[in-house]
Amino acid sequence: MRRLCQSELHKFFHSRLHCAMLCVLLLFPLLHLAFTQHAQTQQRYALLGDTVLNEKEAKATADDLRRSMSGTVQKSWVAARKQELEKLVKQGIDKADIRYQTLDQAYWDGYRTLEMRDVVRSDPQTPALVRQDLQTHQWRYGPYEGWLSRMKIFEDTAKVYAIFCLFLFGNMFNQEASCDMLELLKSCRKGRRKLACAKLIVSFSMALLLAAVLYIILSLSTSLMLDLSGGDTTLMMLRTLHIYTFSQVDLQALGLLLLSGTACTLFAVFTSVMVKKPAVSLGAGMLFFLLPMLLPMNGLQTSWTSFFPSNFLSFQAIGQLMMTPWFAVLGTLYHRLPLICIFWFFLCAVLIPVSIAKHCSIRSWSIMNRIRKTYG
Repeated sequence: MRRLCQSELHKFFHSRLHCAMLCVLLLFPLLHLAFTQHAQTQQRYALLGDTVLNEKEAKATADDLRRSMSGTVQKSWVAARKQELEKLVKQGIDKADIRYQTLDQAYWDGYRTLEMRDVVRSDPQTPALVRQDLQTHQWRYGPYEGWLSRMKIFEDTAKVYAIFCLFLFGNMFNQEASCDMLELLKSCRKGRRKLACAKLIVSFSMALLLAAVLYIILSLSTSLMLDLSGGDTTLMMLRTLHIYTFSQVDLQALGLLLLSGTACTLFAVFTSVMVKKPAVSLGAGMLFFLLPMLLPMNGLQTSWTSFFPSNFLSFQAIGQLMMTPWFAVLGTLYHRLPLICIFWFFLCAVLIPVSIAKHCSIRSWSIMNRIRKTYG
């Protein structure tokens, strides 16, 4: 088995296209971060008194103000923000000033969060799971601009990674079929089950290793270049009821990245087994990724499309997964992330044996045709 895995790895890295795609993928988060940092210095964004600030300066100033307002969001915290806002109005601070905008947003974020919490708690139709989560959770306010930039970079990197998984592993089985070698390989002693297992081991191992390396690159680069001091800040500024902090979301993002790699690799190798032509399996992979994004999503809490990588990797998935962490199944509410994991692990348990069984099937007429072509 080890030699078969080494052989599959050799074939994988022997492709110049694969090596080029891996280089692009690993450099993508660094280039994205550099471009984002540069773009934030090129445009006028806000005022600080009579001074015009670019986007990077404005966000840094806003985070300094948020840091001074850090604390648990409760009625006294909201009241304090209202008093500070009234002081700024008396001082004649312009509403376009970054200080007024930041304080005004902080007040309304806190006010709406507590208002929605009280409404949901008092509603007799609120499910017990939601009520329990809201009773045990405390909302915290603090700096978050660096985390928002990191999450946006993560979203774009994760989507590129998912698409690359579909391309990298979409011809894992049918690359030999396209040159009429697969049936001959399957006629060999180790060419059926062991070869299929080796291909699957290499595919999933490479996908998970790539996800881990990407996350490490993203974490190190953003930690050095961005202000990530507000890890205990709750996702309040997105104006909906949610229970996670940015640090918790970051750990969930790693889980989603690994899950997306598993899902896309599973679909890629499955279609590679089922379809003889690599171009067809690659086209099916792109359809698998893009179609859920194009379908209308009526009710994020019950939409089946949120189970697909293109949607649960989206920055808007904060609204689906992280800000709306509950999912209804047959009238019963569950936490969304474990449910998505169970869904894909179930598909793995079904489709991996099917893929192995399909690969192990052999068509004698294909071998005879190959022999006739070879020996005339």
